[in-house]
Amino acid sequence: MKYIREVKGPKLNDLCRLSNKYNIEDYFFKENFFLTGSGKASLSIILKYLLKEGVFENKTFEIITPEWLGYWVYNQINERVFPSKKLSSKSRAMLVYHQYGFPQNMDKVCEFADKYNLKIIEDCAHTIDSSYKELRLGSIGDFALFSFSKFFFSFALGAIKYKDSNFELFFSNELDGSSSFASSFINSTKLFSEISLENKNRLLEKISKYMVPMSYALYGKSVKPGRISKLNFEYKLDNEIKIRKNRYKYFIQEFNGLGIVDHLEKDGITPYVIPIKLKPSDLIKALDSLRYRGFQTGIYKFDMNRFYIEPDYQEVLWIFIHSGISESKYMEQIDILKNIIK
Repeated sequence: MKYIREVKGPKLNDLCRLSNKYNIEDYFFKENFFLTGSGKASLSIILKYLLKEGVFENKTFEIITPEWLGYWVYNQINERVFPSKKLSSKSRAMLVYHQYGFPQNMDKVCEFADKYNLKIIEDCAHTIDSSYKELRLGSIGDFALFSFSKFFFSFALGAIKYKDSNFELFFSNELDGSSSFASSFINSTKLFSEISLENKNRLLEKISKYMVPMSYALYGKSVKPGRISKLNFEYKLDNEIKIRKNRYKYFIQEFNGLGIVDHLEKDGITPYVIPIKLKPSDLIKALDSLRYRGFQTGIYKFDMNRFYIEPDYQEVLWIFIHSGISESKYMEQIDILKNIIK
């Protein structure tokens, strides 16, 4: 999204003052919850633990993954086990992706996992405060991973939710044996990249182009969360959730019964983006109109079935609701859609 500079970040003294009265762990899960240096590190640690415990007998055993994952996510999986899109005799776990913050059908997921004796790893990379039948996403499976820095600039920060009591000691040992270099380098690269984008400096952008892939190679090793990442996320979290919830609620109300949000929950969701369903002709019109106004949106596939083992992928258009866009820019998207589907 083009409009990402309209909300200023906190000053360091604000972060330090806030750290004495707010705790991210308490907001999400008071128990069985660890912060990590990144979401990719969270996934790597979970898989490493399952290998150690013999759930995966060796690296040739499989985890069932969604249709699409990022290249560097696949890299983290391949280092430990084998990603597969289908169930096989070597399947031992499921990576359950709550796409754009909208839950998978966890009744079906749990039934499938129980039937084939599979561990459930909830991928909450697009989730900060969504639920399924009043159960918070991340609390249903055996493990969950989070990637908080996807929601706004907060350097790199992830987390793990777990149910296995033995995992706590394992994670503590991993944390004690880890270096802070990976997290420091990743956070420095993110800051450098942010500065280069904001200043539109070609030299800085070229340097950033080489630094970012180097940092990606370290994500799986960034076990320790950076202090500045944690404080920055805590500072912005309440406001971000409030804005997303309010904008999502308003959007649902405005377009309820018009066919473009019928596939989405009416409440209990704090979305990453809103994936709207339009007629093919309207889809192209909306895409062109939004891009003309500077919104870097696109057409993507969304699982209408909410069960990635038996998916129903259909084309949707992203609508942005994050705090980086002003209220007027958010409303501009709504006006564009109303003119198209009227």
